[in-house]
Amino acid sequence: MPPAGDKAVQRDETPALPGRSRPSLTISSAQGQQGFKPLQATIRYSIVQRSDTIYKLAQRYGTTLEAIIELNPGIDPYNLQNGQVIKIPKS
Repeated sequence: MPPAGDKAVQRDETPALPGRSRPSLTISSAQGQQGFKPLQATIRYSIVQRSDTIYKLAQRYGTTLEAIIELNPGIDPYNLQNGQVIKIPKS
């Protein structure tokens, strides 16, 4: 048995669609399967439109200004640029 905290990696051997090869990996805790939940995407992306502000994005996606600013440390929250890609936390 691997030491506690190690990850076990298993290859998914489900057949691929004809003409397509798509292997996938399943990562699980070596400590056991009880309480194990698959990872879910916790970030979405939004492309800034002309009139967007951090406040409007936070309201649109049901999150906070602070959460958006924390995910985007390199942006100027007072000067968003049209076409800029912003990370938004999923609620």
